[in-house]
Amino acid sequence: MNPDPLLSVEKISYRPTGKTILDSISFKILENEHCVLLGRNGAGKSTLVNLIYGMIWATSGTIRLFQETYGETAIQELRKRIGIVDSSQQDQSLQKKLTVWDVILTGLFHTIGYYRDPNPEEESKAERILTDANLLSKKDQFYTTLSSGEKKKILFLRSLVSEPDLLILDEPCSSFDFSAREDFLEFLKAYHSKRNFTSLYITHRLEEIPEFYTSAVLLKEGKVLTAGPIEESFTQIHLENLYDLKLQVQKINGTWSVIPIRK
Repeated sequence: MNPDPLLSVEKISYRPTGKTILDSISFKILENEHCVLLGRNGAGKSTLVNLIYGMIWATSGTIRLFQETYGETAIQELRKRIGIVDSSQQDQSLQKKLTVWDVILTGLFHTIGYYRDPNPEEESKAERILTDANLLSKKDQFYTTLSSGEKKKILFLRSLVSEPDLLILDEPCSSFDFSAREDFLEFLKAYHSKRNFTSLYITHRLEEIPEFYTSAVLLKEGKVLTAGPIEESFTQIHLENLYDLKLQVQKINGTWSVIPIRK
C-alpha cells in the first residue's frame, strides 16, 4: 500500500486575469522526500510556491497538504507547519536591528519582528539549533552585519526552528558567488545528515541541486514537462526541451551540470 503524499498538487491552473500562468500542474511529495522544482525564469515557479503557501488561490485544481484540502481547512494553521526560505523578501521584511538570536526566535513566533520575550522552551529550541549548526557564537551579532552566506544560513535555521513538516527553499543560492554557494550547499548537506525533513527546492540552476534530492519537477511556461525520479527527469531530451538548447548532461560526484553544445 502506497503512503499518502505529504503534498499533492492535482491539475492546478492559475489564470488571474485570463492569462494562463500555470496550466494543469500535478506532482506529489512524500514524507522525508526531497524534490527539486526546476525551471527557467518566468516558468511560474514563484507562483506555484505562493499557491502552496496559500498566499494566492488556484483558478482550478486541488492542493492537499498534510491530508488537508485547501479551501476546506484554515490555511493559517497549515502555514504554521511550513518553513520557507525566501531571502529576497525576508531580508527586506525582517525588522532592523535584530540579532541572530532574535531572527531565529521570529521563526518560532511566526512573525517578521520581535514582539515578546521567549519562554524557556523556545529559548532551548533556538539555542539547540544554533549549536547544532556551529553558529551559537553568532548569537549576539546583528543580523544586518552578517555576510550574505551567513544570512542565508540563519534564514534556513529560522525556517526549521519550529520543526516544520515541509520546508520550501525558494532560489536559496540566487545571490551567491561560487564559493558562497558551495559553502551553503555543504551546510545544507551537513544538516540533512543530522535530521530528517521534507523539502521542495526551487531553482533554475542544475549545478546547485544538493545530491540528496531524489525527485524532480521540470516546469516550462507554466506546464510540467516531466515529474518523477531525478535520474529519469534529468535526461538530455528533457533538459534540452526545458532550456531550448542542445546540451550535454553530466553527473559527476553527485553534482548535475549541463554544457551547451555550440556550433
